[in-house]
Amino acid sequence: MTLSNWPTILAGLKANQSQLVPTDLKQVLDYEPNQISGGASPLVYFILKDLKLTPPTNQEQEVVYSVGMRLVVQYTNNQTAEQTVAALIPTVLNTLGHDLDCGESIQDGQVTITGGVAGYLTIGATRYRIVDFTLEIVERVSFDWSL
Repeated sequence: MTLSNWPTILAGLKANQSQLVPTDLKQVLDYEPNQISGGASPLVYFILKDLKLTPPTNQEQEVVYSVGMRLVVQYTNNQTAEQTVAALIPTVLNTLGHDLDCGESIQDGQVTITGGVAGYLTIGATRYRIVDFTLEIVERVSFDWSL
């Protein structure tokens, strides 16, 4: 067993939110875009923010991932942006909440939504309304030191 299962977890997070495409989201990315093509919003993307390892015991160790999940909505005016964000927040969070192991991509653990911060961001030359959610993923992994 590998100590870090990050590529599989990232794929599981992306697959989880991809259930919302095309009805609620236009796309789900596993990287931070430097531009968003016209009409490709709203979208969600994931980035790894932090990684912590607990001290190993009995050939087991916890890996704690802090993951950013950003909801991005193109800003046209205040009312439209806020209405779109308000409608998407429960949809995005409920989809994640109903699959806490992200399609079993998380070994012996689960994802927890620990908070969110709203704001504005310019990507390319376009202004967006965003919500930055923080996810904590605790994964317990086993390993064999004799290898």
